[in-house]
Amino acid sequence: MTADEQQFIIQDITQMLARHWHDVDRNWGRNAHLDYTPDGSYATSLRKRTGIEAIKAFYADRQDRGERVARHLVNNLHVTVHDANTATAIWILSLFAADGVPVLPSKPAIMIADVVDELVRESDGAWKYRSRTITPLFRAPRPIGWISTMSAAGQVNLAPFSHFNIVSTSPPVLIFSCNSPEDRPEKDTLVNVKATGEFVFNLVSYDLREAMNVTSTAAPHGVDEFELAKLEKAACVKVCPPRVAASPANLVCRLLLEKKIAPVAKGDTPSNVVFGRVVGLHIQDQFFDGAGRFDTVKAQPLTRLRGIQYAPPGPIEVMPQPFKRAAETKREAS
Repeated sequence: MTADEQQFIIQDITQMLARHWHDVDRNWGRNAHLDYTPDGSYATSLRKRTGIEAIKAFYADRQDRGERVARHLVNNLHVTVHDANTATAIWILSLFAADGVPVLPSKPAIMIADVVDELVRESDGAWKYRSRTITPLFRAPRPIGWISTMSAAGQVNLAPFSHFNIVSTSPPVLIFSCNSPEDRPEKDTLVNVKATGEFVFNLVSYDLREAMNVTSTAAPHGVDEFELAKLEKAACVKVCPPRVAASPANLVCRLLLEKKIAPVAKGDTPSNVVFGRVVGLHIQDQFFDGAGRFDTVKAQPLTRLRGIQYAPPGPIEVMPQPFKRAAETKREAS
């Protein structure tokens, strides 16, 4: 293949890319699915859609949401021509989007992502996407809810959840969210919590990262993930489910509330948010500092980034409060 022939292919693909995103931004992507092969795929860090009908439904759902302004900016496009009928386009996506009618208040990009497009040329000479993979580049770290439960029959389960956090300190309450699995109506964790009203949060330290990853396996019903990951169990105060003995800290919880989030658009899956009241805790002695507080730096809690990326905590900054609470002011005045 000559250099001129390669240049013509790059020009065709560049023009196709511009036309494709013009349709997405200004025509709700009504024709975007036509740029894919029949078995083409569109994948993000959250979900993969395969087949032009699934991709067509995705863009139809976007329109059903109502007025929205979106602009997909293509940056640093690089096209590699493999032969006369296959090529790869790698570029950076900057997505600006907001619901409503323009003119809208200025906002930063809601996504900056790497994009890899695998393209093929069909018999009519048109280039089509065989696959598109969008990988977000920036995401704040999220705590991991490593939840252990026990069924009414005594079967133990352990699974990690990245939709997790503390939502109240007085009373102490934490939440985690379960998406519905593909092979059954509810995850074993949710079934167990609803049946017994008990669960345990186990802090994932950096040293426990491999074991935590093993417990994320979609194991068949009835499999004990403690045994799968070769983790030692320890008894808990006030509840029956065991805790991860090697975890720096464990929060013992009783079910406070369970709320289902119903699907809104086609392709959505139901989720269940579990609220648990903390009724007890276990902390290993070596993770207390000299003042009797939990030493987060020493515990090295693992956080989830995007996809399969994880990280320990970064540098910790101490920032004095620029205000005084009402109770502090009252004490000083007295």
